[in-house]
Amino acid sequence: MNTKLNKIKKILKENNIKGTHQRIRIMEYLMEQDKHPTVEEIYQEMVKEIPTLSKTTVYNSIEKFVEKGLVEELTITGRENHYSVENKEHCHFFCRKCKNIYDIMIDQNKKRGNNNFLTEEGHKIEESHRYFKGICQNCLEKDL
Repeated sequence: MNTKLNKIKKILKENNIKGTHQRIRIMEYLMEQDKHPTVEEIYQEMVKEIPTLSKTTVYNSIEKFVEKGLVEELTITGRENHYSVENKEHCHFFCRKCKNIYDIMIDQNKKRGNNNFLTEEGHKIEESHRYFKGICQNCLEKDL
């Protein structure tokens, strides 16, 4: 059997998520993406393969994945949420021209501890959202 599918089934089971065919395929789809799709984009792609799939199933699956920390929810555009399974420490870049979202890797040597930072005021930061907006390299090259 496919090693990737076994890995996904194991991840879902470890997080007490029922490993339905739809959830497994949605997670696999997200793992294959370089870009960060919206629920609508996930649905439009997945319904080609699973005609009985509903948008509600996609929403509910994504919501469960986010709740369990398996998928990151990004609200960079201000219009709709995008989703990513990338779990390395990274930032995001939103291209204002092509509307794509790219991962920007950060220096792992500058990472402190387990991502729990204390501010000078004594606040404990458990989560941060780092993103940048501008024009991506591909769009810049097209303008030359």
